[in-house]
Amino acid sequence: YDSSTGLPNRAFFIESLQQVFDADGASRDRVLVLEIDALRRVGVGWGEAVTAALLRELTARLLADLALVLPRPPLQPPHAWGEAKRPLLARLGDSAFAILLSADEVCDLDLAQRLLARLRAPLTVAGVDLVVNARVGIARAPEHGHDAETLVRRAQAAALAAVAERGDEGVIRVYDPRLDNSERHRLALEARLRRAIEREELELWYQPKIDARDGSLMGAEGLVRWRDPREGLIGPDRFIPLAEETGLIVPLTEWVLDRACADLRAFAARGWQEARLSVNISAAQLDHKRLAEEIEARLARDGVAPAALELEITEQALMPRLDSVLDTLKALHELGVAIALDDFGTGYSSLGYLGRFPLDWLKIDRSFIQSLGQGGSGEAVVRAIVALAEGLRLGVVAEGIERDHQARWLLANGCHIHQGYHYARPMEAEVFARRFTGRFEAAPWSGPTGALESFST
Repeated sequence: YDSSTGLPNRAFFIESLQQVFDADGASRDRVLVLEIDALRRVGVGWGEAVTAALLRELTARLLADLALVLPRPPLQPPHAWGEAKRPLLARLGDSAFAILLSADEVCDLDLAQRLLARLRAPLTVAGVDLVVNARVGIARAPEHGHDAETLVRRAQAAALAAVAERGDEGVIRVYDPRLDNSERHRLALEARLRRAIEREELELWYQPKIDARDGSLMGAEGLVRWRDPREGLIGPDRFIPLAEETGLIVPLTEWVLDRACADLRAFAARGWQEARLSVNISAAQLDHKRLAEEIEARLARDGVAPAALELEITEQALMPRLDSVLDTLKALHELGVAIALDDFGTGYSSLGYLGRFPLDWLKIDRSFIQSLGQGGSGEAVVRAIVALAEGLRLGVVAEGIERDHQARWLLANGCHIHQGYHYARPMEAEVFARRFTGRFEAAPWSGPTGALESFST
């Protein structure tokens, strides 16, 4: 039994399933594994007591929905369960639950959809407002396995593959044999990333933000890179999703904050007296109640003014936890740290939250920038974002600018803080410092008809 939920544990679940296989070699039972993505970040942000309360609430919701479609008897020994062919809900461990269905029960895909809908309903646990997303993996006997361990392992592999898709809504994946190699590769990469964080094999690169009106440097965004001893430089698209899935995003983000504060001090010493760096904050880090205190301590340790640091938060990270992070954002703002809303316009259509939060900047997502100069809705969206930012007295930054005509269009339509390959690719901290030391306040620029040569690569 699992002490936190009172459900059968992994050993009970597998023993029950194995008895089915032993009794009926042609078993057509199915295993559903639910991976709950909120548990790790709740543990980081609110501790074990709230996590335990959330587990109990999730268990109650799952049992309530199963009761609508399946008769659930009192828990019985595995041999009795196997004889009765009754459904079984168990906790596999950490963030995973499992459901065992016999062949004549409800459709596994229909049940998965129903459970995901129930889990996504907002809930309040120990005074904390939460929204829970889950991913479901399904494995079916006999095509996906002829023994209990294999079937459970493959259902988990499917669930983890669904997690990797990173959709905002629940994702359901049925096991595919190709997932075995993918899962082995993922586990190996996770172990390497964990060592990389411990051994500081990470690097923080910088991409400048410029004022397109006169070419002055307004700041830079810090972008993490992983320099692996075997593979060389690994881009964030390979390891950031993995870090988010595994909880490694928390120590990784802490490293980024430490590095950014140290670099701010170094850049100021080399001539950039008004240095300003922005870094991305993960959803898990945002949930941490003491985030403002910890950032204040970092800044004080390195002698950095709070106004030199800017935190970028995506809409996808902010929206599911609007009420729970408001105090944290207010504390950061009162400290003097700027807050930017990244990827603006891509995740949610509601704008009501903008007036509630202490934001300083909106960042127009690169997906809108790509369509500039072609007419159509993309240009209308950018104009609307610029007007909205002006009305709310927020700054606006366009990222992902790659072409001269995009820079011209933005400048003509009121957005003059630019970031993208048109000006400079991300570069190592030392390269950034050498290139701009002593002339951070302004740089020569050829005007809106051409790129800033000194920022090109």
